[in-house]
Amino acid sequence: MPDTERNGKMKKREGIKKKLAVFLTAVITLQAAIAAPLIAFGEQDTAKMCENHLEHDIDCGYEAHMVVVSQCNHEHNDECGYIEGVSCECEPDENGEIIHADGCGYVEGHECEHAHDENCGYLEKLVIDSPCTHSCELCEPQNNIVTMNSEGDRINGENQSKDVTELIMDKLSLTLTQDGAAIKDGKIDSTKGLEVKAAFSVPIQGDGDKEFVNKNDYAELFISDKFSVKNAETYTLKYEAQTIGTLTLKNENGNAVASILFGGDAFDDPGNMEINCTFEAELEFNKDGGGLDAGEHTISILGKDFTIVVPGPEETRTITKEGTENLSKGVINWTVTVGHEGENSADLNGYSFYDDLTNVGEYVADSFKIGGTDATPGFNDSILTYGFQEGTQSPQVITFETKIPEDKLFTQYEQTVKNTAELRKGEEVVKSDEGKVNFTPEWIEKKGEAGNQGSEGTYDPTDRTITWTITANHYGYSLNDVIITDKLADKLEFVSAKLQRWNSSLKDGEGDWEADNSWSVSNYPENGELAIGDITTKILLTIVTKVPDPTLTRNATPETGVTTYYNSASIKWEGNAGFGTQPVGVGIGYNAIEKTGAVTDYKKAEITWNVKVDAKKQTIPDMKVYDLLVYSDSFDVDSLDESSAIGKDILENITPQYNQRIVKTGGGNAEAFNGEGLKHTVTTLYKGGKAVADLLTVTSDSGGGIGTDKAYSFSYKTQVTNTEILTYTESKGITNTAMLFSGSVRLNSATANVGYDAKMLQKGTMTAVSAEAFEKGEGAYGVDKSNGSAGGETDSFNYIDKSAVFRIYVNRNSLDYSTVTDAEGKTAGKITVTDTLPEGWGFKPFESGENYYAFSGVTDNGGSTVANAPWDNNVNGNITSQISGLTATFTFDALKDPCVILVKASPLEETIKDYFNGNRTANITNRVVLTAENWSTNSSAETSVEVKSSALAKTLDKIEDGVLKWKVDYNPYKVDRSDIDNLHLEDTLPIGLDLRTDSRGGIVYSDNIIVYKCSLNADGSLTPGAELTEQEVINNVKYNNTTRVISFYLPDKAQAYKVEYITDITGEPGMVSNKVRIVGMNDSGDNVDKEFDINDSDVSATIKKAGWIEITKTGDGGPLAGAEFTVFALDCKTVIRKGTTGADGKLTLRGLPDGEYILKETKAPDGYGVLKKTYSVKVTTNSDGGKILTSINGATGDNSNKITISNHKTGTVGDLVIKKNVAGNAADLKKKFVFTVTLNLPVGQTAPEDGYDYIGFGVLDGKINSGETIELADGEYITIIGLPGGTEYSVVEDDYSGDGYKTSSINPVGVIAVDNTVTAQFTNTKNKKSEGGVGGGHQLAPKPPKPNGGDDGKSENPGNNGGTENEHPDTSPVTNPEIPVFVPIDDVPDSNQPDSPNEIVVVDGSGKEEGSYTKTENLDGSYEYKDTNGNSARNVPKTGDSMSLIMWSGLLSTAIVGIFTLLYSAASPVKKRRRS
Repeated sequence: MPDTERNGKMKKREGIKKKLAVFLTAVITLQAAIAAPLIAFGEQDTAKMCENHLEHDIDCGYEAHMVVVSQCNHEHNDECGYIEGVSCECEPDENGEIIHADGCGYVEGHECEHAHDENCGYLEKLVIDSPCTHSCELCEPQNNIVTMNSEGDRINGENQSKDVTELIMDKLSLTLTQDGAAIKDGKIDSTKGLEVKAAFSVPIQGDGDKEFVNKNDYAELFISDKFSVKNAETYTLKYEAQTIGTLTLKNENGNAVASILFGGDAFDDPGNMEINCTFEAELEFNKDGGGLDAGEHTISILGKDFTIVVPGPEETRTITKEGTENLSKGVINWTVTVGHEGENSADLNGYSFYDDLTNVGEYVADSFKIGGTDATPGFNDSILTYGFQEGTQSPQVITFETKIPEDKLFTQYEQTVKNTAELRKGEEVVKSDEGKVNFTPEWIEKKGEAGNQGSEGTYDPTDRTITWTITANHYGYSLNDVIITDKLADKLEFVSAKLQRWNSSLKDGEGDWEADNSWSVSNYPENGELAIGDITTKILLTIVTKVPDPTLTRNATPETGVTTYYNSASIKWEGNAGFGTQPVGVGIGYNAIEKTGAVTDYKKAEITWNVKVDAKKQTIPDMKVYDLLVYSDSFDVDSLDESSAIGKDILENITPQYNQRIVKTGGGNAEAFNGEGLKHTVTTLYKGGKAVADLLTVTSDSGGGIGTDKAYSFSYKTQVTNTEILTYTESKGITNTAMLFSGSVRLNSATANVGYDAKMLQKGTMTAVSAEAFEKGEGAYGVDKSNGSAGGETDSFNYIDKSAVFRIYVNRNSLDYSTVTDAEGKTAGKITVTDTLPEGWGFKPFESGENYYAFSGVTDNGGSTVANAPWDNNVNGNITSQISGLTATFTFDALKDPCVILVKASPLEETIKDYFNGNRTANITNRVVLTAENWSTNSSAETSVEVKSSALAKTLDKIEDGVLKWKVDYNPYKVDRSDIDNLHLEDTLPIGLDLRTDSRGGIVYSDNIIVYKCSLNADGSLTPGAELTEQEVINNVKYNNTTRVISFYLPDKAQAYKVEYITDITGEPGMVSNKVRIVGMNDSGDNVDKEFDINDSDVSATIKKAGWIEITKTGDGGPLAGAEFTVFALDCKTVIRKGTTGADGKLTLRGLPDGEYILKETKAPDGYGVLKKTYSVKVTTNSDGGKILTSINGATGDNSNKITISNHKTGTVGDLVIKKNVAGNAADLKKKFVFTVTLNLPVGQTAPEDGYDYIGFGVLDGKINSGETIELADGEYITIIGLPGGTEYSVVEDDYSGDGYKTSSINPVGVIAVDNTVTAQFTNTKNKKSEGGVGGGHQLAPKPPKPNGGDDGKSENPGNNGGTENEHPDTSPVTNPEIPVFVPIDDVPDSNQPDSPNEIVVVDGSGKEEGSYTKTENLDGSYEYKDTNGNSARNVPKTGDSMSLIMWSGLLSTAIVGIFTLLYSAASPVKKRRRS
């Protein structure tokens, strides 16, 4: 083929390919245009769109995303085709295919085919993240080019930019507040922050003003040179929803400035007249005082003059109060000092002293002094005041007196008088201090003194006296008819009495007693009442009494003991019953015999007694000492053998001393007695021929009476014979009494008591650490040392091998049981020690294999027994042992040395599992008993061991304000828990403490959650070891945002772990409790609570570190408490924060990380319904300075994170839905149709000033009021919420007949029903005209004629009007509810809505009837539209279904691609040949 021909054919083919490519592109574009609006919902953003910028691109900066605001409530059913898959254990064959066996349980799943619609509740909305910044140089001046003209004004393109500062300042007004309140009298307190709110108007072209503001004009507003802007920032100025410009608050050269650059869509709206806007600024006084001294100054803020008050240096004033009683005057002297802190005095001008004396006592007139100088205070209704005059400087000392109230003065008990003095400035209490005085009034006092008892060394028992002194009326009050009562004790004889009065003028004014010679007593009255008469001073009454002489004995009158005489006195006078003293005792005589004792040899069980006898030269004939020592614990004189040498008359007057015998010396018959000049005799007493007691008699060395010329002393020893005392584990008392006789007359006795601590048997433990060292063979550590090894109840259990080492101490005081005898003279014989374990325990050998260890011991000076060396049977005596079951028995053939025995025991396996099944403590007791072969014993000892299972422990550290680190320890104590399937930890966070998550609710693991493996120590503590990897932590630590539960799953159930995690404090100040528990460990789970008290600094710190929002909830009556709000992630499921409004209706949710959220009311207070509306929340951190910005619903400025949300009670409001559908083959699905909403509220109801909220579907949320309009395109609708019940509404669509549309409507007018939603639906149809006449386009069929002769349009149900198909909606109601309503196939109403029609006729897009359907009740009580065959209207094929269009367009595209491929192949034979 010639090249020219081939080239021509090739060009032809290329032309065909180009045409096909163009055609294919057009088809695909058409497909996208058809499908896109049917599958995408949300706002179609047109910001910055012009004919030169039809689509957003990367340069304009536009960013937006869809947000789910309401989740689908669809439940799977047969229609959606959903099948839940079930897996099985079938394995694939060699080809990788799985052939399921019968009964394997496999079920193939199928996804749900449900498509979201208005009935399922699914709703999305478009959120614009970054607006379009496109600036079209063809449509407006270039904003990025700034030039200046000769006058210094900016010029942008052809438009001139000018300074409009003066124009703005002329129209500016100000409001200043401090602490939330307007400043008073135009005065600003420089110590507080200042909030400025400025309002100004912006004149624009068209206002009629000669001067107006254009785009790109600017203003520099000078705020103040004395204040600075607290938070410099830039934000957008708004007029309603339109942008006016940007305002920047800043500090320049110490001045606070607001810069404004005007521009925005507010200037493009020709309907705008004069624009009003505001801005707010927080200011703080400059630290240098703004160059102002203390005092008041005039300053300028935004061109307005104000007065600022600057205080001087701070002066701290003080006040102290103290008092002293003066009982003689019956007053309290008060001293109040008004002073200051620091070196400089303080000005007291304007300050006052204030003291309420109501509970103090009567103010003493003219007693008030300032600095010692009389002053006149204010005194009214017990309030004492004094105002300091100008020029008064601190300190100032105030003194005054108050009378002591009679009820506090006339008493004999301690009294307290107190009150508080205040320093005030005006009504404000600046400082205060309490003064307190304690005193005890004395009215009578009595003393006694013995007299005439002889000189030192010699005692005279005759003519002895007691002198009694009574002092009364100590404060010298005038008392009439005074009577002193002093009744003498029995046997005392009255000798004399005298009265003295106090004379303060004697001794040069010092005062002294002066005798009242006019008063006397000759015969002492039997009742002891002595009439004193009237007194005006303190008095002293002295009474002398004689003590009776001793009874005559053998012509002698000795005194060998002490007799105490008791006496009391009282006073009374006219009008007062008086007061008395406590009894006063005076001892007469002395003890002629004294005795002491002490244990001197525990090995022999011996006690040494010491006796001293001193007659002080009195005449006592035949003086001797007896001591009767009985071997047993009972004695009967009458049962003694008659051969006893001592007469019964003597024995009956001697007190026997039990459980002892006289000790012989050297093993012979000589007693261990010492006494110079004395002689002793021991007489053994018998009963039935058996020795039962020893009587010790001590006389002079000649055998006669002990001399009285000096003191004599002697000592002797006794041996303890009571076997229960000898083998007791603790101290028991041994009593001994020596009796002094004169011949056969008992004169006196002396008794001593000695504590005998046998320490025969004791039980203890070794510490777990000491026992572990001992087992390792480190000598006898813990055994041969008394300090550091003895275990206590809490440190003896070894948690690693689950054991305890018990220590048995035997015979710690080294009693020689082979020689010491009991009351019958028998030795103990073999000693047996039996150790018994509690149930569930068992003995176990030591690691060396030994079943026990025995050591000989030594008792140190402190009484402790320490192990000395291993027990040697040849040296220490033979030990035999038997260990079986719960008991271990040790028998000593001859015990004479201390012994220490060690045994090891452990709980059994099942007991161990029980001990460590959670957090619990077991206290087990181990008991040991000692018995003797020949003796009766009462010796046992026990010790306790605590086994404490802290399977779960929790602590916390406050890292910094607003941040806590929690530490959770899991300790299984190496107990196998593999039998517990679901063993894990759950930590429930309270509201106010939050785990660190991202904006999606996912845990931020890195640096916030750390898990350590831990090793177990012998004492049960844990030592942290290696960290788990971050992936291991992620795998095992989960968080449920809804339940607020952190779950820690245990990789190894027998391994101990320490989990550390960080929470941020997000709650209000107050106590919060964090609870962790073990799940699966036992029936109830173990809980460990840890409390933390949140303070204001924590709250402040969290606000500075993360985003936060403040919600104010209001109801019909003001603030509304009990409303629960939840911040969700964008999935509208994951809970990020949750809280409930308080009594003030406020709720603050803190700690929000950067990201986007949905805010929704999730629980309403009683009587209210949950709001349907949701709110978007966005948190961003400014890259410049890290400032955190939180915005609700895209708001800007200072309060962008705050929102007020109102609600209405149930039974008061309802909702209105306005929905738009567009049909027909010539319809513009993107076209916006305008609706006017009219709301006629019930009488007494008023609409909100800013309108009613509505929720947009396909359009942004907003507000609307009666008479306003809304624009909706196909598939878009709004829900106006919170309309008062009974509101008559009307929705009128603009006339679009000129555009070729026909309009039909459902419920265009009606009445709002409470707690219900009514839908006003509009369908606009536009079709191309058919060549063949009727039926070529998509249009609704004409409504059939109404019965009863015409279309009067009236209805009995105004809330459910039928639609019309006129060019303008028919707003007249329908009268006959039985007439069926024609509805498009795509808009079958919800039959369960109360305002839905009873009958409908479904028509397709061409107006063709698809069938008639009647509302029918189902078995479950729901309603459904069905035809006469029971078919549902929901199953009618939808010719206009959007998915069908997508499907068909997809098939069309596929077919065209196939054709194109074939044509391409046919047109390219050369290429194919070349390729082949």
